[in-house]
Amino acid sequence: FLTRSIMSECLAVHDHDLVAYRAGERWAMHLVKAAASHDSGSNKYLRPNGVYLISGGLGDIALDLANFLATTVEARLALVSRRTLPPKTAWRTLASGAGHSEETRVIRQLVACEDRGAQILVLSADVSDRQALAGVVSDCRDYFGTINGVFHAAGTLEDGPIATKSTDSIQRVLNPKALGAQVLHELLPPGDLDFFA
Repeated sequence: FLTRSIMSECLAVHDHDLVAYRAGERWAMHLVKAAASHDSGSNKYLRPNGVYLISGGLGDIALDLANFLATTVEARLALVSRRTLPPKTAWRTLASGAGHSEETRVIRQLVACEDRGAQILVLSADVSDRQALAGVVSDCRDYFGTINGVFHAAGTLEDGPIATKSTDSIQRVLNPKALGAQVLHELLPPGDLDFFA
């Protein structure tokens, strides 16, 4: 039976990549989309007024995430970036001005998040620098009292075929994402957080 089943499976035309036979029955894996929950109040990971550290905190992905967290749970956010911003006391003046720089665009988004109920702390550090990131974690805990979760959104984009990459180029891409994740893991080990995304 088994030899016949294997031969039949090899010769068959179907959409299954993974097939198993158990007790004479054919099993095939199917991926199906989970039903969406329409109950927005059933979030088991995000706390109202939770403290979330977001690496790559001034990038577009992180700012969209900050807006979501501000809107849904009025989060307290520690946004970690290699970039620096003017002092927070100047944000509202800069946001209301006519400037169109990248810095002004980011500040406008941060002010909008605060207007939606978020508290924002911007910290400057390279996530692959363990000492700098340890300082960020300490500053965040001093300011907010805790850290409930981490969103690791740091990254560097250098598109191109891998064959054309230099060692330095590869390190520039891997350091914020891979090494940064390792440093965050070491500083905030399992059990310290509700989640690490």
